Amino acid sequence: MSVDTPASDMDPYLWLGDGSGSGITSDDNSGPGNDAAISHYTVTATGVYYIQVGHYGPSTTPGAYELHVERTRGSSRSPTRLR
Repeated sequence: MSVDTPASDMDPYLWLGDGSGSGITSDDNSGPGNDAAISHYTVTATGVYYIQVGHYGPSTTPGAYELHVERTRGSSRSPTRLR
């Protein structure tokens, strides 16, 4: 999953949490430029997951963003992955 900010100066922060609201992983700069991306995360259990997008750190720069989530299914030997 990734957050793209092609038309703004926003420095995004991307957070992935489980169904209880506990953080699993997060990112702020793994995408192009200052964009956020979480890739190759393996979902180990079925259930509810939350995605949150915000500003990184003390940044208050507003801006439009695009959230991209790709879900792929693996074989019976591979768990589902979020990219």
